[in-house]
Formats: sequence, C-alpha cells, structure tokens
Amino acid sequence: MIPGGVRDSGYLAAVERYLKRAAPTFRCALEPVKAAKRMPIDEARRREAAALSNKLDPRAALIVLDERGRSMDTPELSRRLGTLRDNSRSCDFLIGSAHGLSKELRERADLLLALSPMTLPHELATVVLAEQLYRCASILRGDPYHRGG
Repeated sequence: MIPGGVRDSGYLAAVERYLKRAAPTFRCALEPVKAAKRMPIDEARRREAAALSNKLDPRAALIVLDERGRSMDTPELSRRLGTLRDNSRSCDFLIGSAHGLSKELRERADLLLALSPMTLPHELATVVLAEQLYRCASILRGDPYHRGG
C-alpha cells in the first residue's frame, strides 16, 4: 500500500508487469491510499497512517519498507516469503509517501525492510519491490530468472 499510489504510467506499467509475473506464486495487489497534502508533516503522517491502517489485514505479516530497516538478499527474502506462504499467511507491504511513515506503523511492523540505504521515491521503490516479489516467486518455483549465487 502506498500513499498517493503510482501515477507515472511508466512506473505503473512496470509494477503491473512484475506483479502479474509473480501472481502464480503470490497473490499481489497494489492498494494506493490518498496521500496527505498541504499540511504539517506530523499531521500528514498521522492521516496517512490512519488510511493505511484501515486497509491492513490484521492477520497478515506487516512488512514496512524503510531505508533504516534490515537489508537482506533476494534468496533470504524469498525464504521468508515462502515460509509465510506455506503457513497460509499473507503479507501487507507498506511504502511511505514523501512524508515517510509514522513511528507507530514502523513499530507495528513484523519486518522493517530496506531496499537500499538510499532514500528512494515511493514510485521507484514500488517498482523495485514488485521486481523483487517476482524474483522471489521465480526462486520459489525454481525458475531460471534469478541467477544469483
């Protein structure tokens, strides 16, 4: 889920392509929520947190993308997602807006995941996440897409 969603058609096409490819292994959906605009950052984070929280599945593992989170390679992420899938547990991934995510959402996370130590625009982070989900699905299926060592 992403405040503001993915509006750039190039990014959106890439996200949709990767999620479609991951679909045989993971059921994936992009769930944008309304981004808070023209208000103090703390208020924007509070409003976005409320909108995001309303869409979260309380039974799902919550994975929050944050550059201060844990770095892991694709095979490790694949194993984690495979274990969740095998235990019939879904995942909700959260990507913050330009305001970032609230402290409460970060603390609620089962995993704070860093795609990079660099700050990425949320639309680009969504593309990277979607590609990684596809790559993880490929690993779990034994497909040749992932050739990492």
